[in-house]
Parts: sequence; structure tokens; C-alpha cells
Amino acid sequence: MIYIKFEKGQGLGNQLWNYAVLRSIANFRSIDYKVLNIENFKGKKFLDIDETNNPNIKTIEEDLEFAYEELFYDKKLETISSDYDRSIIDIKDNSLLKGIFQSEEYLIPNKNIINDFIKIKPNLNFQMDWDKICILNLRGGEYKRHKNLILPKSYWTNAINNIKKINSNLIFKIVTDDEKYAEKFLPEVEILRGNIEADFYNIYNAKYIIVSNSSFSYFPINLGSTPKIVIAPLYWSRFGNKYNRWSSPSNFYKDWLWQDDSGKILSHKKVLKTLIDTRSEFKKYNIRFKYDFLETKNKNSYVLIKIKKFFKYLLSILFPLKYG
Repeated sequence: MIYIKFEKGQGLGNQLWNYAVLRSIANFRSIDYKVLNIENFKGKKFLDIDETNNPNIKTIEEDLEFAYEELFYDKKLETISSDYDRSIIDIKDNSLLKGIFQSEEYLIPNKNIINDFIKIKPNLNFQMDWDKICILNLRGGEYKRHKNLILPKSYWTNAINNIKKINSNLIFKIVTDDEKYAEKFLPEVEILRGNIEADFYNIYNAKYIIVSNSSFSYFPINLGSTPKIVIAPLYWSRFGNKYNRWSSPSNFYKDWLWQDDSGKILSHKKVLKTLIDTRSEFKKYNIRFKYDFLETKNKNSYVLIKIKKFFKYLLSILFPLKYG
């Protein structure tokens, strides 16, 4: 049996990637699987997933081995990078997967397999004329604290113009984790207000979508019938970097359109060239590490954490374009 563990601090996108990779490998290898701490699943109100295919196996977590995904540290981009790690497919029995796992290559035989693993609960509250709507999945929150991570306004305005060239009659609406930020950032665009469930359903139903560099949108986009057009930021979480390098090649998804910082949609051939160049650079790295390198304990006291959260909340109200 192989395992993953849902942590309290994990985002839904990260949880779903870990789960999909677990199921894909278990299915490909014909072995049993189990999700530990299933109660921490953030999508339980609107998504159905299976905790295990063999409830009769008793698990002692302390006895499990760890299977860590290989990662890279890109010093120039100042980011942790990930790519497809072939060794993960050969995970040993009685192992717990630890990693980012956001490459479609883990999904065997292809990305459509996720529809066998994740089911969306029916919801009739999201009925709109989706042929006339384009969703902007605007990410704010903690992204605002990282100038290299948050996407500039030009990305969104250029993407809107590119979508209009395909369908000039579209109405644009925002789905976001940070409504105060969106109100100030793109005040002319209506926000579809709601919780994580509403955001998921709105992206799931969209036929035209402009995404941020966040893992959240991947699964609502690829479950069920896929959209007509998806525009995404080239190089993902280091959009427009001067090295023309992907922050993580694992986040390239072949059916999406990739827009550069000048507003140009690159051809598939040119995008593949950027991936080849990035992977060539990774091969030069002398320092690589496994996912366990990232697992550090928070040394702050409970009181300090509460104080930090309060001041962050206060600043997000006073300065929504900067703090989240």
C-alpha cells in the first residue's frame, strides 16, 4: 500500500495534485492506496474522493518509509523548482509520498484519468450563459508579499485583449481568493463572490478562462469537459523573468495557451523550446534535494502566530493592493 497525508495548511490544489498522483501510481502499478488525515480535505463538501481501496489494512504511520520528490533550488529566480521525477512511479510498498507533484506526466496514461478518481457533486446554483463569459482566476492573498510571484496588471489586460480576438462578445468576471484586492486591482470587472466551493464550480463551468500561477485552477479546468480557451502566464510563478526560464517545468500544461510579458501568445513550438532550455539549465545544478528539505517546524509560539495573523488582516483592509 502507498500513502499520502493531507496537512491542515495545504491548499486544495496541492491536496488534489497529491491525491491524483497517488491514485494514478496505484492504478498503474495495481497496488493499494490510502489517504491519511482525510478529515483535512478542503473539498469534502463538493468533491468525492476515496480514502482507500483496502480498508482492511491497518496503518502505523511511524513504520512508513518516505518517497520524496526531487526538487531544485534556482538561485537566480530565488525559488524552489520541480519537474517530473520518474523515480516516484517506482515507489516502494509501504511508502508515504512527499512532494509537490504538479506534472501531468504523473497522470498515467493521460490527464483524463483524474475523472476516474475525483467526482464533482452536482450543484445547480451555477447556471449562467457560459458561452458568453470569461473567468479571470485572480490570485491575491499571500502572493502580494512576493513581487516576483504576483502577476502584474498588464498580464490580465493583455490576456483580456487576446481573448477578445477570439470572441469579442465575452463578458469578463473575476473568481478570486482576495475580493478586496480584486476590487482595487481591476475595479471595472465584476467579482463572482463566494467561498472556495463557489470558486471551484465557477471555474469548472467556464469555457473561457485566464488563470493565475496557482495550482487551484488545474482540477476544475480539467475535470469534465475542458474549456475552449485557457490562457496562462509563461514561466508560471516567475512570469516575465529576464532569464526566460520556467520556475517549475512541471507546471507546463500542453493544452493551455502561454502568454509572455509582452502580451504575446507563444506558439507551442516556442514554449517547448523554453522548457528544453530550462531543463538544460537544471542539469547543470550541483545541488539538488528531496522534498524533506522543505519540512521545517514552525518555531513561533501560538500567541505570536495569532498576533501576526491579526496585523496581516488589518493591513489587508487598509492596503488591499499590497497586503494579504
